[in-house]
Amino acid sequence: STQPLTRPDLNIEVTEPLLVEAVQEYSDDTLSFKMATFEAVITERVSGFKRSDGSSQRYQAVSSRYRTRVRGVFFERQIAYNALLHLSRSFDAVLVAHLFAGEEDLEVFPVQPGFYNEMPAGLLVIDRFILGMGAAEALRPLVVRDVLRWVMAILARCKCPGGCKNCTPQDVLDRGPDKAGVLAALGHR
Repeated sequence: STQPLTRPDLNIEVTEPLLVEAVQEYSDDTLSFKMATFEAVITERVSGFKRSDGSSQRYQAVSSRYRTRVRGVFFERQIAYNALLHLSRSFDAVLVAHLFAGEEDLEVFPVQPGFYNEMPAGLLVIDRFILGMGAAEALRPLVVRDVLRWVMAILARCKCPGGCKNCTPQDVLDRGPDKAGVLAALGHR
């Protein structure tokens, strides 16, 4: 087809989180995070799409609402919002490949401190199947560690100063990447 590729203008809201698995902690020489699994209500709204050529089209929002499992990965280090957004999109890209999942099966997005009780800022991995297909259960601490290390390796080995098409998802480049912030958050030396 000669039409440019598109991606939906997707907004996801997570409400009514109910903790269903005890908080786990992971720490090694560079990485430190907490993980928690929730059942939550997800509301997805698609209100248009963006073409790969930079143009976009808007329309009346289409919504869906469902209950599923969500895995939270929370970081003790302070992370600026742009770095957290950059990390979430990079984590999403690596995670899909790591789990052999489809791009539409999971969604990763950043959350500010206080999403649940006293949890710090982090990432939410949403299993986009009603009641979940098992992605939250597959995200054990060592899997999350491996995905975070892959993200760190991809960013650290690229010679660009702040993020480029070789190491950073296009939607992050469009919004403003923070490669240095991601590397700092992951403990890169």
